[in-house]
Amino acid sequence: MALQRGSDQIARTIYKKVAVVETHFAQLIEHFETLCRTDTKLADRSDALSKQLQMYGEEETPGIQTALKAISECIHRQQEHRRQLVASIADNITSMLKEYEAVNKEMKNRVAEREKLKEKQLSKQKALERVQAREATNAGKIKHARVDLETITMEVLSTDRTLLDEMIRYQQSKLADIKMVLRTYILSQIGFHARSLEILTEANDHVDRITSEMDIQDISSLLTGVNMEVANAPRPQGSPVPGTGALHGYDSYNQQSVVQPAQPFDGTSFLAQQPGQQPSQYGQSAFPQPQFDASSYPQPGGYQAPLPAGYQAPV
Repeated sequence: MALQRGSDQIARTIYKKVAVVETHFAQLIEHFETLCRTDTKLADRSDALSKQLQMYGEEETPGIQTALKAISECIHRQQEHRRQLVASIADNITSMLKEYEAVNKEMKNRVAEREKLKEKQLSKQKALERVQAREATNAGKIKHARVDLETITMEVLSTDRTLLDEMIRYQQSKLADIKMVLRTYILSQIGFHARSLEILTEANDHVDRITSEMDIQDISSLLTGVNMEVANAPRPQGSPVPGTGALHGYDSYNQQSVVQPAQPFDGTSFLAQQPGQQPSQYGQSAFPQPQFDASSYPQPGGYQAPLPAGYQAPV
């Protein structure tokens, strides 16, 4: 890995920061693209719902037809704003995050070049040490090796300074871009939901305007006609008039049909006591009670036959 190739603290720090950006920016890109695809599908399905509501409204009664068409238009307008949100994410967020692929690659190349210089510096350092060990009396050769080492060392230091400056700019630019990405996403969502709230409030007002008066006029007229036919239809004497409780009758004096109004039901009228009935604990008994003639039973003192009518006992 690039992090393992770092020969010192500078290289390891740069590799680590670049690796974090590479990993998480790639995941952010994936999630933002998934979000865009999901919103696009949601917009398509909502448009299908809008079209279905419009088709339904064309075959409905006037009381609901206008509301259905207006709500269908509101849903379609909301999806236009949703598609603008998707375009904003794709143009201002996803594309910016993808630019860091090239930026990260350039930073790693710069660190790799510095690593080569560091290897050169190490090689010059070893060459000087060998000359000093083997040819300690050869001042010219030692001086030449020392000059080579100093030159490459200055080049490494210059590269380090430049690389660290670039890394600082890289960090500052990264933070500024992250702020812009988050702000763009948040403001886009706020704008979309604010417009959606306005549109859905308008759609709710159209729902409140739906009334049943216009929708039931044709059915009410049919019901009125049926009621008139029922009221005027000939019926047998004593049969009830539907829905009223009144009874059909016949006035023999005037020779015409009449309708007897329904009597109010008090709960005990059908228990009215008839001759020979005994009251019960729940009201008047509805069943006739048997009547007995006491004279038909034996009297005290023996059996006595009933006397015939008009009979007079002898004096």
